[in-house]
Amino acid sequence: MKTYISGPISGRPFEEAKSHFNMVESNLRHQDIEVVNPIDLPHEHGGTWKEYMKEDIIALMECDSIYMLKGWEDSAGARLEFSIAIGLGYEIL
Repeated sequence: MKTYISGPISGRPFEEAKSHFNMVESNLRHQDIEVVNPIDLPHEHGGTWKEYMKEDIIALMECDSIYMLKGWEDSAGARLEFSIAIGLGYEIL
């Protein structure tokens, strides 16, 4: 199973978000789950929210499930990722 981590990044200190995503990634890997962490994707663009989301959604499309971090409901990007995952029938972790 390949799992995409989704949660709030914008609107919080980047290092805080990175630490949270990396902790969850580590926990999932210890359960022998292949993980896609959007924090670690090689984003090569001007850095707009829309550009990040387009790249993140491409990565999400290659997964089988999605792990929703606490507070995801308050993130426009995470809500979009959740909606796509539900539409594709992904397992929600």
